[in-house]
Amino acid sequence: AEEVNTLVKYAQSKMKSKAKTAFLLNRKLLMSYSEIAITMGITEKAVEKNMSNALKVLRQVFKNHFKIIIMACIHQLL
Repeated sequence: AEEVNTLVKYAQSKMKSKAKTAFLLNRKLLMSYSEIAITMGITEKAVEKNMSNALKVLRQVFKNHFKIIIMACIHQLL
């Protein structure tokens, strides 16, 4: 689990500022896209685009570190 958290933090460091902010507001504070739009002063469509960009970065990081994730999961089962 620690390895996964490390990868998420690494992915966040690779995200553009607005994408990272939208991602954190949605995933950590559980805000809706409309709430994020109001908070950030942008449209809901812009929130959708920022979330899409953030999730692309996250998917790419996890794809590139798939073996680490699998080994961490196996290690937890043992």
